[in-house]
Amino acid sequence: MWDNQFVALVFFLYFGKMSETPPRDSCTLGRSLALYQRIVEDGARTPFARLSHELGLSTSTAHRLAAELLRQGMIARVGRGRYDIGLTAVKLAAGRTFNSQLARTARPLVQHLSHRTGLTGHLGVLEDGMVTYLVKSPGAADDSARFTQEGMQLEAYCSAVGKVLLAGLEPTQLDEYLSEGDFVSATTRTVTEVDGLRRELAKVRARGMAIDDREIADDMMCVAVPVCDEWGDVLAALSVSMTWSEKSEARIPDLTGHLLRQSSRLSRNLGMRPRQS
Repeated sequence: MWDNQFVALVFFLYFGKMSETPPRDSCTLGRSLALYQRIVEDGARTPFARLSHELGLSTSTAHRLAAELLRQGMIARVGRGRYDIGLTAVKLAAGRTFNSQLARTARPLVQHLSHRTGLTGHLGVLEDGMVTYLVKSPGAADDSARFTQEGMQLEAYCSAVGKVLLAGLEPTQLDEYLSEGDFVSATTRTVTEVDGLRRELAKVRARGMAIDDREIADDMMCVAVPVCDEWGDVLAALSVSMTWSEKSEARIPDLTGHLLRQSSRLSRNLGMRPRQS
């Protein structure tokens, strides 16, 4: 089964390319996208008639859209009344990953964030229970987070980026993460007790942001916010890091505002739109 990140990447590659010649009927494109995503996520397990019915498409409309997707190579017929991802879609994504496209899209925004705040900016994702830093943009004359590098991994429970990503997990996923073993103190302020971590992550979900107050390094404070898709699922986390001082806490509201603005821009640049309530 192809995951949602792969589907999103192919949307970006293929339909972004199509935008050079805008379709006459944006509603048709929207229906095609919905049908394509459902086919890819389903992995040919469900008959096409049922898939189209679940999407509220008439039989004639569904078959017309599928015929065009088939002609473009975006889907392939793998049995009577069943479709799966097509060879063109696979070729489009060859050599690319969701993370590489995410980093490429995010880099100028992280750089802008660092320029505006003077602080080191990061974009990170959660992989196998660890934070992977995809983008780092050093701040002007700021020596915080000097140990981080693009591509490196750090523990999630003791960083602002990691807290945002863990708070975005489904309950069963979070339970699995918390049950996997000992959490080691990076500093005397690191929260390592499971119940304490649960309470901290609940606060992060409620506030929509996270703070690392000298929990990963004695001289560093970080603030992070989520980057979300249109369903509210957390795709990544955006942060700024600063050398700790007695004045650091006073900067948090302003820094959070900068982060939220760039996070929103990144979501839009990825083609995400807030879900209509």
